[in-house]
Amino acid sequence: MRELLCTYTASRTWQHPFALAYKRRVSYLSILNAFNLVCGMKDRSMRPKLIVQIILAMLLAFPLLLSCGQKQADNQNSATGGSQQAAATSGSTQQATAQAPKIATAEPATAGFGGIEKQLIDTLLVMWGAKGHLTSIDQAAKMLGMTVSDSVRADMLKKLSDNLTMTKKLSRYRPATFVLTNREKLIAQYIISSEKKNSEFPAIKQIAVDLKIAEPELKNRLKFLADIGLLYDLGQSDTTNKLGYSLGGNLADFSFDMGLRYHVFYVDDKLPFNVGCAKEALYLISTEFAKNKVRYETTDLLTLAPVVVVFDQGRVVSIAPPEARLVEGGSCGRNNLFVSQQNGENWTKAQPRLAQQQIAPVYDIRERLAQIAEQSKQ
Repeated sequence: MRELLCTYTASRTWQHPFALAYKRRVSYLSILNAFNLVCGMKDRSMRPKLIVQIILAMLLAFPLLLSCGQKQADNQNSATGGSQQAAATSGSTQQATAQAPKIATAEPATAGFGGIEKQLIDTLLVMWGAKGHLTSIDQAAKMLGMTVSDSVRADMLKKLSDNLTMTKKLSRYRPATFVLTNREKLIAQYIISSEKKNSEFPAIKQIAVDLKIAEPELKNRLKFLADIGLLYDLGQSDTTNKLGYSLGGNLADFSFDMGLRYHVFYVDDKLPFNVGCAKEALYLISTEFAKNKVRYETTDLLTLAPVVVVFDQGRVVSIAPPEARLVEGGSCGRNNLFVSQQNGENWTKAQPRLAQQQIAPVYDIRERLAQIAEQSKQ
């Protein structure tokens, strides 16, 4: 209200000599000048009227001028104080920004992780920072030259599940992708595939023979899969369930997108690490590892038979089996290698269609690699 009155007073007195006092803000001196201007007017008949107007304007405007002047001073002080505070805040922000990289790096690693777990998570965060890299806990442990127990991995699974925002890789693929070993993923795939195909769970002996795993090791892995909720321990096997396990309540978390599938790289015969889907693997071959020797291993999703492709400086050296094919389509989990054209086609027919009812294409690996290499140059 005070500001409105100030503005109104100024507008009403602007055409009179007293306006000089408001405009110049020189107080009594300007008022005296206003009277002098009136007294010096040639038309003496206008003097009384103007003097009355000046006196009335003075009575109305003088208190407001004092108030407005105080208000202006307050605003100036406030602005000065605000500028000083902003400068201080800016300095603090710059200092915080300078420290931000260290904090950003340290926070995820120290958020509930300690000892061996901290060493592992620090290594994983570095690996996950590279495009396409999905390094798992056991692979990070090998890089560090240490062994990691099942209990540590189970504990890290819970912590990673509670901190999905730690890195985009966790929210994109889910923690189970990084907690399970490739051997454990293969065992789980076998059990799920066998139950779906035969409407019953396979016997331990059958799994051991088909996957070439010793029974004691297999039993130990089954127990771990039950401990983390992928399987449910029935306590014993019987005629209706030869395995003694059924599917666990957390199966959906383990089968999300990439789920139990894996694509592993051995670069220049060094320690292995997992990468994304088959399509991403070929992109990495054409870009990041175009000058390296890479052994790429995965499994056929229908038969779980191994598929191995060796590259050297971006070129295919060997494919086993030679008839293996690449299927591309939709999300990362749908891009995989198969032992034959027929397996690839059979798998695509069983999957939800892509846009416009399109069936996912099946490619010759060499031809598709050449196409991707050309695209990466553009």
